[in-house]
Order: sequence, then structure tokens, then C-alpha cells
Amino acid sequence: MATSPTTAVSAASFVNSIGVNVHMWETSSGYGNVSLVENDLAYLGVANVRDNFQTSSVAAFSSLASLGYKLDFVASPASMTIPNFVTQVDAFNAAHPGSIKAIEGPNEVNIWTVNYNGGSTLANAAQYQQAFYSAVRADSHLSNIPVYNLSLAYLDSTQYAQVGDLSGSANYANSHAYLNNAFAPQWSFNIILPFAKLDATSLPTVITETGYNTDPNDGYSGVDQTVQAKYTLDTLMDAYKDGVATTYLYELLDDVADPGNTNAQYHYGLFNADGTPKLAATAIHNLTAILNDPGASSSFTPGTLNYSVSNLTAPYGNQLLLQKSNGAFDLVLWGEPKIYNPSTDTEIAAPNDTVTVNFAQVEGTVTVYDPLLGNTPIATYHNVQQVQVNITDHPLVVEISNGSTPVAGPPAPVVVGFSPDSNIVGDGITAMTVLTLTGTAAANSTVTVF
Repeated sequence: MATSPTTAVSAASFVNSIGVNVHMWETSSGYGNVSLVENDLAYLGVANVRDNFQTSSVAAFSSLASLGYKLDFVASPASMTIPNFVTQVDAFNAAHPGSIKAIEGPNEVNIWTVNYNGGSTLANAAQYQQAFYSAVRADSHLSNIPVYNLSLAYLDSTQYAQVGDLSGSANYANSHAYLNNAFAPQWSFNIILPFAKLDATSLPTVITETGYNTDPNDGYSGVDQTVQAKYTLDTLMDAYKDGVATTYLYELLDDVADPGNTNAQYHYGLFNADGTPKLAATAIHNLTAILNDPGASSSFTPGTLNYSVSNLTAPYGNQLLLQKSNGAFDLVLWGEPKIYNPSTDTEIAAPNDTVTVNFAQVEGTVTVYDPLLGNTPIATYHNVQQVQVNITDHPLVVEISNGSTPVAGPPAPVVVGFSPDSNIVGDGITAMTVLTLTGTAAANSTVTVF
């Protein structure tokens, strides 16, 4: 298959697009243990954190800021006035310069009523956002910090119409994209993301809440831990590919331990209530470790890779080419078939696509990673021009070193195959791998399988 040059985007920019919600004001939960929160954030490899700005949480926020976390502070109309909010956030910014990533308007105003200008309608909430934005912009110390629009829950176009167009009172449209467990994340995004533009028509988008919970009794977003892990990785890839600037997963910890599954709201955590990781946290940890680029800087300009991908026929099959500052390219491939049946609370086995990646020239080293299995290569090849990988229902990363060499002889196909349901490490099931080497690969390739 003919290859063509594709311009990469920075691997660091993708990792930096990931955020997570915390509730530091819930001091009776695991969030009351700041060290536990910090350890879990470090494990994820995620630098962006979102929370309501509360006076009682300033000490916790200060601890996070001192470790380099970037904070999105959400307005709290019920607990402080706009001038009080601006004054306190200004003081925090002075104490921790550069730690505030964004300042956000009020949360889900069609649920959490905003009382402003003598009323509590959605039009009053819009007036609050306008005054809020003006006050932040009038503060010389905060004027360069992006402001996220207010958010709404649910997909009701009539409520967005009542808010009106707030493009002049924010820098980013704001989506709360809770995804349907019966469909792939991209299917849900295609429906949900346009709503954020209804009240911010001309602005780029951030997702400040999205995720799946692990309560099987929830027929909308409830899944098991394995599906939560797979769909969370797909969600992050889809959102970035769709142009979302930052995606804040909801949330870091389960609010409380709830073994009886009495409330789905208690189960959105990437970690259990005691701070131990669910499979989703482990998968994110692996993905950020694989794509980690500590040497990246804002001046790094990614280059191009001449390649092609064929037979990526899975529903919502997609690809994203990333590059690290050391020159290595990371080609992420993923598909999104339906893998959960909410009626029976059971997984659906994913089909396999044997996807071929062709390179314009023989590549010195190609490694394949599966974030569900770990953060070390599942296979390593040398001097190959063609690689085949099985794509199922979550991202694989094909890393190509920058040590390309001229074409010497016919293409060397390499086939990597997995069992139909290669499960995550920790399930007690070992992934099965079948390798077939032909052509020059048999003589020149070194294959390491984990």
C-alpha cells in the first residue's frame, strides 16, 4: 500500500490534555487525605486538576500547586460573591504563580441554581457568567488566565437557548459529556459535544466532566472495571482527536465505599474510595508512562512520518500520530465496537482487525505497547518495513524510532496477534501472543514478547 507523509502532534501535548476532577472539600472521604490524593495523581501521570474553589480547600490546593499541578478553579456562587472569589483566587495566584490553569463559571446551572440579580433562572445564571468573566478580566493578575464557560447538565437545547450565547464571556465552551454504556465513546461525543457550542458558538471546547462509573445498576454510564478502563482510554483519544483542549475525567476517587451499589454517584472514581487503583487508573498510568516525554518543551515542533495504515475497519476505527522530542513517533491505533450490554451487565467480545502499518523505508526499531497489559513493550522489532497488529477495543501504541534506514530488499511483514480477549494484567489471565515472521524480518528482526 502506498505511504504518505503525515505530520505528527506532540506526545506531550496529548498527555497535557488529560485532567481529573477532585473534591478536596469532601474532607470526610478519601479526599480528606491530601497525601493519598497526591500519590494517586502522581500514579496517573496527570497534571491537570479541577475542583470547586472553596476557602476551606485552599491549604489542599496549595499543597497540590507546590507539586506542580495545574488547577481549574470553579466558581461557587452559593458560598462566595464574585468579588470575594476574585480576591481569594488573586491571592492564591500570587502565592503560587503559574499554578492556575483555568477559572471556570458555575457548575451545571440547570441543577445547581444560581441566584443573581434578584432571580434564579438560567438567564440569571448567564448574567452571573458575564459579570464573573468581566471581574476576572478586570483583575490584572488574572487577566491572562483562560475562563471556561458555565456548564449545564443534560442535553436540552431549550435550556441552552435560555442561557444564550456567552461567547463574549468565556474563552472556552464547556461540555459535561457523560457517555452511554451501550455505545462507543465517539458515538456519544458526536451527539454531546455540539451542545457546548449552543451557548458558546465561536469558542474552542473543553470537557470538564466525563467518565463511566462501575455501578452495574446504572443503566446509562455503569460498566464493569475492564470496560471502564478500555472506554476511558478511548475517551481520551477521541476527545483529543476531536479537538478538545483539555478533558477532565470524573473523578479521581470513589466518594465512599459502596459495595452494595446503592448510588451510582459513588462509583465514578478511577480509584476506589481507599485510594487503590481500579483498572482504569492502571490503564491511564500505563498510557501516560508510554507517552511520557520529559524533555519536551514548548518550542518542540513535531515532524512527519511517511506511512500508511490499512484494514482498520473496526467501528470508529481511528489513528493519531504523536512524536516525542527525542524524535520517536508514537502511532496510536484504536477501534470502538460495542463491548458492553447494559441489559445483562455483561461484556461483549470485541472483533479483531489485523491492521497493517507500512513504512516508506525500513525502520531500525519498532515497538508495540498495550496500555491494558503494562507500560513495557509487548514486542520489539528491528529492521522492518511493515508491521501488523490486532486492534480490538482500546488503543495500542506503535512506537517508531527515529533511526530509519533506506529500503533494502522487499518489505518485511511482521504479524502480532492476540487472543480474542487479552485481558488486563491483574485479571489473572495471561495474554496469548502468536508471532509470524517472514521475508527479511526472519533474519533481521529481534522480537521480544512480554
